[in-house]
Amino acid sequence: TITVMAALVESTQEAIFESFWQSVIAALTLITLAMMVFLKSTWRGVLAMIPNVAPLIWIYGFMGWIGWPVDIAMMLSGSIALGMSVDGTFHFMSRFRHHHMLAVESDNDDPAATASLHALMESSIPFIQATLTATVGMLGLTLSSFAPTARFGWLMIALMLAALVGDVLMLPALMYMTHRRKRVETETLMMPHI
Repeated sequence: TITVMAALVESTQEAIFESFWQSVIAALTLITLAMMVFLKSTWRGVLAMIPNVAPLIWIYGFMGWIGWPVDIAMMLSGSIALGMSVDGTFHFMSRFRHHHMLAVESDNDDPAATASLHALMESSIPFIQATLTATVGMLGLTLSSFAPTARFGWLMIALMLAALVGDVLMLPALMYMTHRRKRVETETLMMPHI
């Protein structure tokens, strides 16, 4: 027999689940638009968001694959983790754009590699420090006797560490590959004119 309280809890969970996807999609859309404006390029803005979305896919996909039930507290972590991971992306992209312009102006043989290396060297230490600080802060939640709070803490830790992998490994590799390809295509197109 479904009582009033059980029906209320079930409808609340359904509403939160729907609002979870709405909040993640809204956050993703707004952050992608901000990234496009910041980078002055639609393509680069979308490309820069891949390492921010990948941790959500990795962690929530793994939870779905092992059949882990998602509760209300876990649903809240997606947009929070997305917002936290974007911070590192903005810093890296700012440094990458700066070093890429310098490398192109100095007629560097491989400006994408130089820009990726310098941007990563300048921004990876703050990424790692910020992630470890936030992770240590979330460890307090994992000690909670209230299970949803503890699960939220563990999930946030996993999402932040996955976001660190995305920002430190995926983002420099994506920037190098896409900018290098453009350089190679440009050189090939310009060869007959020389």
